[in-house]
Amino acid sequence: MFEAGDQAEVGERGLTLSGRQKARVALAHAVYSRASIILLDDILAALDVHTSNWVVQKCLGGDLVKGRTVVLVTHSVALLQPIAAFVVAVKNDNVIGSSDVNDALSTTDIEAAVTGEMGSTESSEELVEPEVVSAP
Repeated sequence: MFEAGDQAEVGERGLTLSGRQKARVALAHAVYSRASIILLDDILAALDVHTSNWVVQKCLGGDLVKGRTVVLVTHSVALLQPIAAFVVAVKNDNVIGSSDVNDALSTTDIEAAVTGEMGSTESSEELVEPEVVSAP
């Protein structure tokens, strides 16, 4: 955390910041921007569960992003269920399907839920990177 809160000096180009601190500054920059579409790449990965929940509830689900579209790449799909509109599954740099977030989370196989292929025969070890999109 920053001892001086939002008055902390981060130095030129953030050279004095840790990786986690840089991620938090980048998130704050995006959320406080006036952009109508916010793109966030795996911002929850470096956070513990408690902090991730706070970010989802207070930051992504709060007034700061109300009325804007948030595209978030994450592996933590279930954590975003309260605020997400739908899930887009990406595999090997290709969109393989999309689904309502509740439909996707009603099964243990998110990939199958978003592609409509329940009981898929592909290896479960292949990485699927769901993107969660909050609708305005």
